Amino acid sequence: MSGPGAPDDERAARVFLGRVIEPGDEVAGRWVRETGAPGAVRQLLRGADEDAPTGVSERRWAGLRARADAADPARDLALADAAGLRFVCPGDAVFHLQSACCSRSCCVREGPCCGAVAPLLGGGWRYTEAR
Repeated sequence: MSGPGAPDDERAARVFLGRVIEPGDEVAGRWVRETGAPGAVRQLLRGADEDAPTGVSERRWAGLRARADAADPARDLALADAAGLRFVCPGDAVFHLQSACCSRSCCVREGPCCGAVAPLLGGGWRYTEAR
């Protein structure tokens, strides 16, 4: 990916999208599955009206673009690292695990329930403290 603020990899793209897309958004989930996370980020950063995914209104696209302008995945990843967290993405060895501490598949952690939940978008990302 290129351009100011564009994530360089799948993990950064998914962190970026976690700031933009609401958890459980079926339209966005389909969009990410169809284009891949980096492709969805590229569309958001271009911001042209014709780049809006099918089923997204002009108003909603403008809102997604505004969130995209404020997203800073490098900052989010640095803050997570400083707190002892990491973002787990599809393809990571522990991605398929579900937390034993709660019934939500968006929380992966060893030990007592952390209470932290994160967006899970089209096979998105999850917080975990296990390193």
